[in-house]
Amino acid sequence: MIWVEFIGLWASGKSGHIERLKHELSKSGYEITTIHSYFGLSRWRTYYEVVSLLLQHPSVIYYSLKLYILVRKSSDFGSSNLSAHLLRTLVKTYIFRQIALRTRPSDVVLWEGEFHILPLILDESSITPSLHVALEQFFPVNDMEFIVLDVSCDISLNRIQDDYESGSNIRFNSKQYNHLKHTLRSAKANELALVAHRSKSGSSVRQFDTNSTGWINSAHLLTYIKSKLVDSGALDEH
Repeated sequence: MIWVEFIGLWASGKSGHIERLKHELSKSGYEITTIHSYFGLSRWRTYYEVVSLLLQHPSVIYYSLKLYILVRKSSDFGSSNLSAHLLRTLVKTYIFRQIALRTRPSDVVLWEGEFHILPLILDESSITPSLHVALEQFFPVNDMEFIVLDVSCDISLNRIQDDYESGSNIRFNSKQYNHLKHTLRSAKANELALVAHRSKSGSSVRQFDTNSTGWINSAHLLTYIKSKLVDSGALDEH
């Protein structure tokens, strides 16, 4: 199994590219898991998966609470409920990550989760070497491939507003929108810091510019992921 982590601001194209890649890789015979594989579960199935995980690996409770406290201390919780919403989502995706890592349900995991949320939720001043060290105990990255979809804050904000006005993707309520511009500015700085640290740590990081259309050549990503599958030795080339 290889784990491909997508990083980028809102409206950078993460979900769209993941769906395209899932479709193409599935046609080639690969089994694919995404974060939506878990968010799409029924409530009872979600409870079953979470309880099964916690019974088999009770330490996940400890690490989930520790992650919550760590990020809570490094975040700005003002009058907006945006940060609180993101923090809840962070912990939920972290638990789903543990389920995926332990069940190893597929050949490829295409994930947009914690490394997408962390830059959005942390204070810009909190991205420090000590925080990187602390985060590494939660997110071992030896077997991860990072794909960064780079989009500017202004273009991200414009796309979010366009989606909101068209009704195609309503991400926030009106109160959260009032704090969005500041959140995006801080998130961009955090994203750059996290990506730079992962690169220095020896992680595989590939960056793509999605400012012009929001899309990149999926064929390049498809070839890249297939080559990683073959290089891993886990599968023969399909």
